[in-house]
Amino acid sequence: TSTILACLEELDRCLEDNGQPFFIGLISDKYGWVPKLNDLPKHITETYRWIDGASITLMEFIHGAFRRNNPNAFFLIRKSENLLTNLPEKYNDKFRDKDELSQKQVKELKSQLSEIMSPEQIFSYDCSYNGLDSSTGRER
Repeated sequence: TSTILACLEELDRCLEDNGQPFFIGLISDKYGWVPKLNDLPKHITETYRWIDGASITLMEFIHGAFRRNNPNAFFLIRKSENLLTNLPEKYNDKFRDKDELSQKQVKELKSQLSEIMSPEQIFSYDCSYNGLDSSTGRER
């Protein structure tokens, strides 16, 4: 809960100081952690009444970009078809939510982005899994 409060309060501070702060949202195939409403302190749920059922990621998107239609907000959406096609199964959980509800929510969030933000604020990019780097032995 301290993480949630820190994220939202920092966005509040930026809004107060700058009016339209720079905001960069990254989205792929994971919706993110959704805290249970009864796990949140009362002052958080009273101050941010809209957070019920939202992931931390969505909370940041709403608070930093959507609520005020921030012209300085930009979103990077990873297109995952190439990545997920070649990704070893042992890594799937790191790149995609297991449960259908979260998969549905992240899909909805991606479609809502294009309805809420202007096309100039949304960028899609592709990536792929290429196995091990022979010079370092690390995954690439």
